[in-house]
Formats: sequence, C-alpha cells, structure tokens
Amino acid sequence: MLARAAGAGELPFADVEGRSVAEAFPKTSELLLGDQATEARAKALDDSVRYVHFAAHGLLDRRSPLDSGIVLATPRSKDEGDNGVLQAWEIFERLRLRADLVTLSGCETGLGRDAGGEGLIGLVRALQYAGAHSVAASLWPVSDRSTAELMKVFYENLAAGKPKDESLQAAQEALRRGTFAHPFHWAGFALYGDWK
Repeated sequence: MLARAAGAGELPFADVEGRSVAEAFPKTSELLLGDQATEARAKALDDSVRYVHFAAHGLLDRRSPLDSGIVLATPRSKDEGDNGVLQAWEIFERLRLRADLVTLSGCETGLGRDAGGEGLIGLVRALQYAGAHSVAASLWPVSDRSTAELMKVFYENLAAGKPKDESLQAAQEALRRGTFAHPFHWAGFALYGDWK
C-alpha cells in the first residue's frame, strides 16, 4: 500500500514517489493515491503484505507520542474513528502486520518520546508492535523531492534482492554522489529492527 498526504499541505513528489516504489514491484504492488489513501484502508491491511510504504506527512507529538501520526486522506463521510490521521495509538490497538518493511517517508517519523528503559515511544515502536519486522523512518524534516529520489533507488535495490540495510545505504550513497549531495537530503533516514 502506498499513501500520500491530503489536507496537510501539498507534497508534489509524493505521487512520483508512490509510482516509483510501485514500479519496483509491478506484479505485486497496489498503489493508493489521493482520496484512496485512507486511514480505513491502512487499518485493513492484512498480514500477507510484504512492504508497506507511506509517502505522507508525519505528525510528531512530543508531549503525547501516541498521538503522533501519518496524515492520510480525509474521508468524504465521517466514518467513526476515521479522521484522516493514522495515529500511533491506533496502530498499537488495531493494526496487525507481518510486513518485512514499513517505510514512513514523512518528516520526523522516526522520532518519539524517550521512555527511559523502554526506548522511544512513537510511530516506529507502534509499527514494530503491530508486527513490522523493520521500519524505515526519518529523523528530521525531509525534502519531498529528494526523498522521492531516495525511495526510488531504495526500492529498486530491494527489488534487486539486496538486504534492507544495504539497499538504504546504496540509495543514500547514490544521492550523496548526485544532485542531492548535502546530508540533509539523504542522511535523515534510518532503519529500525531487522536489517536483513
């Protein structure tokens, strides 16, 4: 599943990003753009999905990290519990995955609140609790344009059979050698969980 933000400011390269990720897996991907990328669709993911990619805004709530979320399409009808933001607490309560990788390409999606010995509480932790083997997320506000390029190369590497850590590293290196050489454009993404 691929999703793009709606209603939280435009992400002009989110559709480009979604299409390039889907093109890496042309026979097995389902691409959801715009109004199709709803919270209800995200909550309905079954445990057979291998890769889940959200090209959407991330909302970080430092005071209440369980309220952090992924901004999806605002529903046309007011379905109960569907406000267009998939929040960390909803992921903990309602999502069950066996995904090999969930990617959150939005700003600050890898951040949360330090809960002492419990680690960071936020979207990454919620997705791991929901069953994701690995989560790729950002540590700071990221550029829509360079993120689209990074994700394109990342997923091409995954489709070629490279492990997740090598795929991300190779994508970051490709951007570093190209137009987006400044670390702002490529260094903000980290992989959490199983690196293979």
